[in-house]
Amino acid sequence: MKNLSKLFYRKASLALAIAFTLLSFSYLFLIMMDTAKCFQFGSGTESLSMSFGLTQELVQGFFSARSKEMVECFKAFNLIWDNVFPLLYGVMYTCWLSLIYKPFSHKAKLLNFAALRSSPIRLVRELHDGRLFQCDPQCGVDFK
Repeated sequence: MKNLSKLFYRKASLALAIAFTLLSFSYLFLIMMDTAKCFQFGSGTESLSMSFGLTQELVQGFFSARSKEMVECFKAFNLIWDNVFPLLYGVMYTCWLSLIYKPFSHKAKLLNFAALRSSPIRLVRELHDGRLFQCDPQCGVDFK
């Protein structure tokens, strides 16, 4: 990890930071938002990803309000596309932090990795949320 941090400090440039910023926002607006349209219908809870404190009623309401195709789309979105974004924005923030703290890299050390530290946590949370797809019969959708 220390060597990777040094690599980011060495390679950090304004062009690289801007490139990853454009890549992250392009992914968000051109891929994620477009992919998410297949399970949204304009009312109620549009996604469970940004919800905190999910209750059983909220999850059941979310899934029961959608067709089987919409649920399958949400499953693919949550298991694939939603896991790529934290890695992209984590690298983007690491590039920016590496650029900002480059003059102080001998003191800052792993500070440039602050944003990437949350990416594995989010990935584990997303995989844990994948258990939503092992839903009980009450939710009305069979994911197995």
